[in-house]
Amino acid sequence: MSRLAIALLLCAAAPALGQSPARYDDPGVGYPVDAPAEPVLLIQTLPPPAPRTAGAAFRLSAGLGVRSLYDHGFGGAALGIAVGGFGPHGAWYITTDLFLGASDFMLPTEHFQFGVVFERILGSVRLGGGQQLGVLAVQRATRGKTMAEFTLGAYLTASLDLTRGIRVGYRRRAASSESNVTPYVAARLGADWLPGAAFAADASLAIGIRL
Repeated sequence: MSRLAIALLLCAAAPALGQSPARYDDPGVGYPVDAPAEPVLLIQTLPPPAPRTAGAAFRLSAGLGVRSLYDHGFGGAALGIAVGGFGPHGAWYITTDLFLGASDFMLPTEHFQFGVVFERILGSVRLGGGQQLGVLAVQRATRGKTMAEFTLGAYLTASLDLTRGIRVGYRRRAASSESNVTPYVAARLGADWLPGAAFAADASLAIGIRL
């Protein structure tokens, strides 16, 4: 090769040899191999938390109730509030119950009861029994006065959870709260002793929620 040809080749290669290598962030230049990978957002679906096996409990109930005293019948609404705790196999509650109704002669009747109940947990079924102290008030047919008597009673109860705990919560700014709500139906059958060796029978059917 002549000296002239060698000189022309060197002149043509000089710009490429002196050029700095392009960077991966240069606009318009694509580097499918050397370019860094784009950040990837990973979303992991976590399983729901395991149900609590012990803790505090609260429940509300409302339904229909009946009473029987001195061959007279009473019917009305049965309301209940209870606070307590539960473990893997059982639960206990301090209970407050109120019966609001009327006798078969349409005499207004109230029965307030306060006590404690213990329950055995068998899956979605609960069986229990409890004791209560109360005050039974029935308006007299004459003079509009009210007859009030103390009561001491015992009862049996059975309930069925309608579904597993429903997760209910709220979120407000940085604060949030969440709890499990379990709806249930319950039946109750009991007897109350009144001074004077009188006995009153009571029964109720209610629907409620348990927290």
